[in-house]
Amino acid sequence: MCARYRYEVAVTQVSPIVKVWPSAPITSNVSQNVPISTDALPADATFQWCVRYWDAQGAPSPWSVNATFSTGLSTQADWAGAKWVGTGSMAQLRKEFANAKKTIVQAFVYIVGLGYYKLHVNGMKISNHV
Repeated sequence: MCARYRYEVAVTQVSPIVKVWPSAPITSNVSQNVPISTDALPADATFQWCVRYWDAQGAPSPWSVNATFSTGLSTQADWAGAKWVGTGSMAQLRKEFANAKKTIVQAFVYIVGLGYYKLHVNGMKISNHV
């Protein structure tokens, strides 16, 4: 006999703050890799999610600490205005960014290289590819 779980997941978009997916309590023997409707998740956005569960006596746990995830760019229109850093085959692509007016708190790098790339940020190697 499979164990039955009761849990609830809440997903909220960070900016603007929008509750995207309140699951309502779910009773199931599946508690991992549970899909949510991706139609509710806009591209290029950051989300927080948390979960709570019910114990064998039916009492709910407190909500977990928030975790985050981000969605990528999923349609051609999402990439409008994107620019290639460099051109040509086998070229070393290098881009320096200077921003004296603001402190950069978070940045994303989208790489299409089929694993054949080396990424450095501020002189530090970021990936183990190649």
